[in-house]
Amino acid sequence: MLVFCGSGRMRGFLNRSVRMCFCIMMLLPAVVHAQPDAAGPDKTLLEIDLVLPAGPSNPLLAQKWRQEFESIGELVRIRQFIAEDKPSVTQSARGPFRVVKLVGMIDLEGQLNFPKRSFMTGQGAELGNWLKEIKTFGAQGSPSGKPLWGLTEAQYTEVRQELSSPTTTPVRGLTLQAAINALPLPESLPLSPHSSVREAWERALPSKLDDEVLGLSAGTSLAFLLSQQGLGFRPIRQPNGEIHLLVQSLREISDPWPVGWPEVEGKPRNELVPGLFGYVEIGVQEAPLVTVLDAIEERADVRILLDRVSCLAKGLDPTQLLVSYPKKKRTAWSLILSSIVTNSHMKMNYRQDEAGTGFIWIVPFAHYRAPKPSDK
Repeated sequence: MLVFCGSGRMRGFLNRSVRMCFCIMMLLPAVVHAQPDAAGPDKTLLEIDLVLPAGPSNPLLAQKWRQEFESIGELVRIRQFIAEDKPSVTQSARGPFRVVKLVGMIDLEGQLNFPKRSFMTGQGAELGNWLKEIKTFGAQGSPSGKPLWGLTEAQYTEVRQELSSPTTTPVRGLTLQAAINALPLPESLPLSPHSSVREAWERALPSKLDDEVLGLSAGTSLAFLLSQQGLGFRPIRQPNGEIHLLVQSLREISDPWPVGWPEVEGKPRNELVPGLFGYVEIGVQEAPLVTVLDAIEERADVRILLDRVSCLAKGLDPTQLLVSYPKKKRTAWSLILSSIVTNSHMKMNYRQDEAGTGFIWIVPFAHYRAPKPSDK
């Protein structure tokens, strides 16, 4: 039995969403599948300048490097240093072609330096592989193994901003397909499943959702909804520069887009999720965890996301776990929530979405192991 005492009008997410609907309502049609673009090696032209060291230099350097490039099938222009020269890789369009201009600086030791890449004569294979990457992906190079999912800082910032629009349609009870269509995902970031998860994706789309993301941003909402199907997504830069959101299995992706972001250092938690720091009189006796979480979410006006999949994997069923809290005259919601979550072998994390909206992300303790029948 749950006992809630006290008065005061609390805003619900639905009321707040109605106000937001006047500003934002973007419903996507069916999920868009990514199609590879033809802007690859056959439509990329390389213009390569090799700049000799300033002042007197070894005349054999030019000959050695010309031969190195000829051996991998590339023509170069070798010239003297001028004041504004520096290593660079830039890109422009010329009709249907992508033109990549490379300026490499040869130093006095004979090393050829490009931005973040250096080569010596005799490294033709490495040089050739790098130029193949440039031809395929353009001036930015291959996204593999780079931070921020292979995006530049500017691209990452733009993607995060585009995923910051709040979800204005309730999704609980909808199918995953309908929920994704209701998220304010921008058309500039098409969503598509990787070939390795197409069957799992098709099975997941008709699944009915037990959770709500109303009020949270598109990026965090999508990451959470997919996570409850064992899936995740990450932005992928295509050879033509376009960015797609690629869906993969969480078992196969080491860097999925996260379910929210860490708290801003120095920002008080009562500013991040102010509703959790209001005082109430409450008592909870032997109630299912999910029921109590729903009640706190509504009355404290804070979104609470529960990682049900991870809980069930550890033998913790949130619908069967019974929680209690002694009735007190003056208790903060945050203390109540922390107590019942901890006693359920779980951890509550303060998070914020791409727009800075605070919420709670609950996951099971990493070290928790369900007791064996012999231990009971």
